[in-house]
Amino acid sequence: PGYHADAVMAGDGGYSDDTNGQNPLPVFAPASWHGLLAPSGSEAWPPPRLLAAAAEEARPGFSSCSADEFEDLPEVLAAKVQLLAALLRRSRHTLAYTGAGISTGAGIKDYASKAAESKVLSLVSQAADAAGVAEQDGPESGLRAKPTEAHRCLAALHRDSLLSHWIQQNHDGLPQKAGCPQQLLNEIHGSWFDPANPVVHFRAELRPDLFAWLLEEELKADLVIAVGTSLCDTPSTADRVVVTAAARAQEHPRATALGSVVVGLQRTRLDDFVQLRVFALADHFFELLATELWGEGCRTETDTEEQQPDAVEDERCCATSPRASAGELELQDGKLEDGQLVHIAAGPSAGRACRLAATEDGHWQLDGGLLLGSWWLQAAPHAAVFPLRTQQLKRPMRYLKVLEAARMIEVPVRPGTAPPAQFLAGTWAGDAVLMCEERAEHPTAPPDRAQHLRWVLAPPPCSASSSCAGAAAAAEGQELIGAGFTTWPAAHVMLGTRGRVWHVLRGRYFAEIGGFELDMAWEPVPGSRAAGESFGPGQGESTWQSIKVSGRVWWDGRQSKLLLAGLWRDDSEGVHGSLLMTQEPEQPFSWRVPGEAAAARGAPRCAGCWQQGEERWALALDAQALPSAFGAAPGSGALGLSLLRGTVLLPCKDEEDSNSGQADQQQQQSFRVRLRRGGSRGFSGDEVSEQELTCCMDEKGCGRLQLRGDSSSDREASAISWRMEACQPYELVSLAEIFGQYDHSRGGVVDVLHAEGQVVIRNSQVKGEVSCPAATACVDGQLRLMGQLGRRRAEDKRLEFGNGSVWTPRRVEGHAAAE
Repeated sequence: PGYHADAVMAGDGGYSDDTNGQNPLPVFAPASWHGLLAPSGSEAWPPPRLLAAAAEEARPGFSSCSADEFEDLPEVLAAKVQLLAALLRRSRHTLAYTGAGISTGAGIKDYASKAAESKVLSLVSQAADAAGVAEQDGPESGLRAKPTEAHRCLAALHRDSLLSHWIQQNHDGLPQKAGCPQQLLNEIHGSWFDPANPVVHFRAELRPDLFAWLLEEELKADLVIAVGTSLCDTPSTADRVVVTAAARAQEHPRATALGSVVVGLQRTRLDDFVQLRVFALADHFFELLATELWGEGCRTETDTEEQQPDAVEDERCCATSPRASAGELELQDGKLEDGQLVHIAAGPSAGRACRLAATEDGHWQLDGGLLLGSWWLQAAPHAAVFPLRTQQLKRPMRYLKVLEAARMIEVPVRPGTAPPAQFLAGTWAGDAVLMCEERAEHPTAPPDRAQHLRWVLAPPPCSASSSCAGAAAAAEGQELIGAGFTTWPAAHVMLGTRGRVWHVLRGRYFAEIGGFELDMAWEPVPGSRAAGESFGPGQGESTWQSIKVSGRVWWDGRQSKLLLAGLWRDDSEGVHGSLLMTQEPEQPFSWRVPGEAAAARGAPRCAGCWQQGEERWALALDAQALPSAFGAAPGSGALGLSLLRGTVLLPCKDEEDSNSGQADQQQQQSFRVRLRRGGSRGFSGDEVSEQELTCCMDEKGCGRLQLRGDSSSDREASAISWRMEACQPYELVSLAEIFGQYDHSRGGVVDVLHAEGQVVIRNSQVKGEVSCPAATACVDGQLRLMGQLGRRRAEDKRLEFGNGSVWTPRRVEGHAAAE
């Protein structure tokens, strides 16, 4: 049965009754059937026909639609194939986002097909019969499944440079079997073939590195192709990649993405929000797409068994992929042997020891039924952690560490022994836990769970000549701003509602006692929700949720790290807990050579305070971290701040060639940064804008962001209209530069000498001397002396330490003079 176009277009709701009342058909606007790019008026495409009616919802308990199945008319499907082919050719970064529906052609069941005469269920049964196995819904039978036409076509798109990334919600390993390299894949919900990434249940913790990778790709993608997924907004919020691309394509006056395409037989909540909606079986649609692109169907290169691509440098998957495989880097000799003892590198079983046994399929069996896919040994290094290590690992004790740090907050602090405010600039990572009975219940996690957080903080810029440590500043504290995110939006720890990821921070730091007070405001709308869309189950309302955090900062000599520990409380719900953050080590701007034949290129790393006039940003830029750009700037959102999100884009080949000579002379290199102000959905009352900036950084780690005017048709030739400087009061220092005499802020003259591989420190007011190995006294341009972190001010060469002491040079002497 099918509908008449005039009946469907007669309204925007209700049902059409052109089947004599037996199968009432929904009536929707044309955009709901075909997407926002569909033609309208007299050229409008007719709606799809109903294949199978269902009385049930596709995914009960989530934001799904009815399980009815529809199919586009052949002429409409052909037009949509041509449109997607054109979008693929235009796209700079295409992302595939696949769900259970892409694997039904391999005989693996999905979750949403429930119609009595479902075409999908029939397909699953036929595929299972053809393979001579029972219908496959688990790893034992799924291990033998073969990739479908859709898998093979997506792998071929990657080989033809038309697919840059693949977020896989399934666990079956079929993309790798189709020839897709492991480094292209983010198996966000777990995998049967990765012991460090087991299949996760709803609301369970995702691997932090994989969720951070998803957040990075969310803003990199300008075209997203969703295949076989209900888009019902599961607690992981992975649907955000579809929502964000579709929203960016609708922005005015200039779209910043091509949009999202959804392929499947069932309706979804996003059908009237995406740019192209296709009702078809995935295999049939991609077979037509392959013919449109290449004039023939797509097969793997040998069209036989599982493909295991060589680990070659591929900038589409990894910014700087060495020629060596990840296995060669992480395993001894890059090989595995029967009976070998290995340790799981990440995930809930991190640190667990296992024995290996080879399987007939070429994979590896581990104790406890875990599997390692054979393709991992050929994968190039990428954002995901390699699953195994040959060296023993310590199992993380995140919850207990946070509770222990919370007790340290009460330890009295001697005035003047805390780190200066400028030491807090940079990125921090850690966990938050509960310390009350409320929210202790969780469907898939224990009460002693820990919610991972990552922050960037920026104190105000402070020159050496200003009175930062004056009495007024000590009493009022110094303002801190920042931003952060969690990699577990469904943790039910800091927030009672699910789906919030990003937050902004504002407060004060009191350097006399090392104390701080922060307000933490979370985004009001989950990133997986379209604009104007009603909220899903348990997601609460569109409102700012503010949390108070207070605590202290100190230098931990045992770990050689700055620690930030605090107590947090949500007064609106009477919930409280503690958190522990560790400052991530500063890394100097460095030149990296990914392969012997590859050109040298740099990777910007700069986090903290950026300044333009009176405007101050907290911004982290790090091409080696994910997300690679995030922060906060003054705005109209909560706490008077706007969220900054973006990506660091490494220079393309022609930019490298044209700038290589100049970069060698000036020891700096420029990078493009795509920065989005206002968040993925935009915070309440906060306008969303996106700019592509140029970031220039020198070998000392100093940088500037600049925006070129658009008056010239040649963007690179147009004048710089705006510039933001990175405020770096401290400079990277070598060990040879610190030898000499200093006046100590607490009295006495300090002599720093070098003797027989030791750094010797003498104070005129203290008997004896202190020494430490010269090899560990200076790390990454920062000092580690007497168990304290030290940094040198760029302006007057003063040495400032984490315990609050300051050494002012009497004279600056080089290593030769000291000798």
